[in-house]
Amino acid sequence: MVVQLHEVYRRKKQKYRIVFVPDPICWTLVPETFSALSRQRRRWHRGLMQVLFGHLKMFLNPRYGGIGLFAMPYYFFFEMLGPIVELAGYILVPIALFLGLISLESFLLFVAAAFLFSAILSVGGVLLDERSYRPYESWREVSILILKLFDRISLSWLKSQDKLSCINNAKLFHQCFPAFP
Repeated sequence: MVVQLHEVYRRKKQKYRIVFVPDPICWTLVPETFSALSRQRRRWHRGLMQVLFGHLKMFLNPRYGGIGLFAMPYYFFFEMLGPIVELAGYILVPIALFLGLISLESFLLFVAAAFLFSAILSVGGVLLDERSYRPYESWREVSILILKLFDRISLSWLKSQDKLSCINNAKLFHQCFPAFP
């Protein structure tokens, strides 16, 4: 909806201002099972692809300002393609080790970097949220969230799986990529 607002106001050359309100109006229901989490994340990423491909004219278009030049490319490269690249690394690096294409030291360095990157993103996000908005009742809640360091790897699998299902299923393809005939 926000992308559409930007597009309409920019196309009509009207002045506008869209602001971020940090107080949530609603909360996301936390899925209780892995299959429910999988369905939720697939819906979210299908929606991301619908927005990106439904507004292709905004992509890298200076006429749409920061949304076209920075936000759309960020979401395309990092949020949409990033999980596929990440998952490919999780699959290809162990295969490369097995085939003798990389050394054990390189493999261990990759594993350490992947977990460290995941930890920095997870911990950083939780601490930034806590510092900015104080959404948690106690530091115990914060520490539980910080312990979820492996979340990123499982989410890469779910996000990549959804993109593959969109490509393999003609009905889903048109939902995910509305700009293509």
